[in-house]
Amino acid sequence: MPHVTISLYPGRSLEEKTKLSNKVRDDIVEILHVDKDAVSISTREVRDGDWKQAVYDKEICADDVELHVKPGYSLK
Repeated sequence: MPHVTISLYPGRSLEEKTKLSNKVRDDIVEILHVDKDAVSISTREVRDGDWKQAVYDKEICADDVELHVKPGYSLK
């Protein structure tokens, strides 16, 4: 039962977040061969000033994270 949380800056509409989530869900279903009802996706808005601590340090650079797509920026 895959669950994905998408962290992003505030300002996207509910329609944009729903469209993104549905596309990500469709790819998960196709690649992992799971039923679409098994997939859950949430979005989490993180302000620019909080991004380093809330996302970059905890979800991108953490030792226990298996990062598959690296960002093209650094906040160290």
